[in-house]
Amino acid sequence: MKIGIQLLAYNCEKTIEKIIKPWKELTSKYDIKIWVGSGQFKEYHELGYENKNHKTLELLQQLKNNGIVNELFTTDNDNLLRDHEMRNKCIPWMKENDIDLMIQVDADEFYSTREANNLIQFIIDNPEHTIYNTIFKNVVRDGEIEDWSRFSAGWIKKHGGIKEYYFDMHWWFNDDFDYRKQGVNEIPKELVNPYHYTWTNDMNTTGPGSISAKIEYQNKIYPEGCGWEIDSNTNKIKKK
Repeated sequence: MKIGIQLLAYNCEKTIEKIIKPWKELTSKYDIKIWVGSGQFKEYHELGYENKNHKTLELLQQLKNNGIVNELFTTDNDNLLRDHEMRNKCIPWMKENDIDLMIQVDADEFYSTREANNLIQFIIDNPEHTIYNTIFKNVVRDGEIEDWSRFSAGWIKKHGGIKEYYFDMHWWFNDDFDYRKQGVNEIPKELVNPYHYTWTNDMNTTGPGSISAKIEYQNKIYPEGCGWEIDSNTNKIKKK
């Protein structure tokens, strides 16, 4: 079984090595290759945000040169992509490397080596499913923890093979149906329960640079808008 890690990394030079480390440590046990896509999303530029990825790209190039990362795809201001367009760039590489299982990791998700190993072992022990969800410790506001279940891994050769991403992290199979159509197997959180920093006041590890910019970005890309807003009285993040 060949495993491909798909990692999107933007403006995260302080934490990206910690995110990669558990998956790299498991390469002595499993056949794992790591693909990283890094660049400012097109909408960030359209909204007038500064490109904050220079230091991250420098570090990722060092990691690629040192063999920590197997493939690095980057963009610049002349070829900016949207989220799903960036993810699409990993598909030819996954196919060329004969990847069976794709694990999707973002730059705000922190697995321990034990959790990364448990995720892979659970999938090996339960191969009949197509996709698998991880239950994250979702860190919000000033450090509060909420359970949040999200797609994290899938067998990409089933159902005619992965075709393309069509929006955000969502993709089709070549058999013309959404990857979620076959149902989801949720990995027990006693096995896998990593931290995910997403809607915090000052602890986010990636993104456009501020929580207000992230809200503006989601208001732009999602028809229903962002589910979070800034409290005008406290100047802190809160759910709508």
